[in-house]
Amino acid sequence: MLSAEGSAEISADGGRTFSPLRSPQSAGRNAVLRTGPTDRVTVTLLPNCLIHLEPDTALELGRIALVKDGNETGADVRGRFAEVKLIRGRIFVSHEWGEAPARLSVSLAGGELSTPSNAAFWAELVEEKIRITCVSGWAEFRPSTSAVPARIRPGWIGQWPSAGENPRPADTDPRGQEDLQRAAELEPQMRELLNKQRNVLPR
Repeated sequence: MLSAEGSAEISADGGRTFSPLRSPQSAGRNAVLRTGPTDRVTVTLLPNCLIHLEPDTALELGRIALVKDGNETGADVRGRFAEVKLIRGRIFVSHEWGEAPARLSVSLAGGELSTPSNAAFWAELVEEKIRITCVSGWAEFRPSTSAVPARIRPGWIGQWPSAGENPRPADTDPRGQEDLQRAAELEPQMRELLNKQRNVLPR
């Protein structure tokens, strides 16, 4: 955990029992993080992948892996991979490629969102409605009802189920404009928090 407004909880058993999320604290596969009605939390999955949880959000951790060059004593990272599931709510993601290939996958009820690039985006799942706002880089969403993925470019919004133009420019949507502005303020803050704790994080 990099920062917290209010409190947050973590479950190590897939969501059956919860306890307060503390800093620093490690979480394994199938751990569930959740925030309450007024809570906001920023966590790091890997040094290149930061996630900010908005209020009333639940996020399950999946596979998180570093691929090295085979030298157990070396520090050469060949790849970083992270998988999470957005159970409900809204997250902001800052994902960087860095010196090695990296990929992030976000599973949602109704599809899968992924990026192998430098990217920043909002992902939201509320009442079975999905909304993705890309801030930088690009993200790709593959609905479970379609074999054709939709690529969302910077400054564009995708919504599912969709009606009308999809994706569409964020500057045509007042909330989309607010999300872009807030992301421009939030991402540097997240990176600054990471830099302060970098000496205790895995490389």
